[in-house]
Amino acid sequence: MSERGHLGEALAGRYLVRRGWRILARNWSGGGGELDIVALRAGVLAFVEVKTRAEASELVDPVRDGQRRRMINAARVFLALRPELSEVSARFDIIGVDVGRRWRRIDHITDAFEMDPSVDTPRSPGTRRGAGYATDWNERR
Repeated sequence: MSERGHLGEALAGRYLVRRGWRILARNWSGGGGELDIVALRAGVLAFVEVKTRAEASELVDPVRDGQRRRMINAARVFLALRPELSEVSARFDIIGVDVGRRWRRIDHITDAFEMDPSVDTPRSPGTRRGAGYATDWNERR
């Protein structure tokens, strides 16, 4: 990750903490995807994608379908590995950080997209092909 990317994620994390969020994970990888920040506040779990740009006009760069699928798969694996979070409401947020000016600008888009039920969850490590998926095995029986 670039120096600018690290700066953006640090600023986004600080932004969330100042607003009462507790950071559970940073740059968490699993399920073929990565979650920049996973944060919890008042029964809401946010999977946050951080977009850091030098130009404010570039902050509208969307999260493309492939990246969205990878984030959803990673979120499903994260939740499967953390059963204590089964009662929380989960959402996907995007935080855009404009680092091209003296005063940093942060845009927080809450509930930017939903977890699409049609997206398959990756197999857990060590399972054979055709053995089902880690998070939905019981539903497939």
